[in-house]
Amino acid sequence: MDEHYPIRSAFSLLDQARRIGNDRHLICIEDPFVISHDLGQMVDKFSIKVLRKEFERAANVMQHDPNPWITLFEPYVLG
Repeated sequence: MDEHYPIRSAFSLLDQARRIGNDRHLICIEDPFVISHDLGQMVDKFSIKVLRKEFERAANVMQHDPNPWITLFEPYVLG
């Protein structure tokens, strides 16, 4: 495994997404600097909607914008 770009197994990610009590881990986001740290632990049912909207926006920009980097790195505007 390349130590610069570690890839976890699907089973490892699924294990992190398991239910803990009444809480459900909604998304796993591996910290690129500390791979044992899951940034998605703090995502709740409200912030997952914001993340989903941003992922959809980024996918749309990547698909249709001839120069996507300018658009993708514009400051985020809450709204």
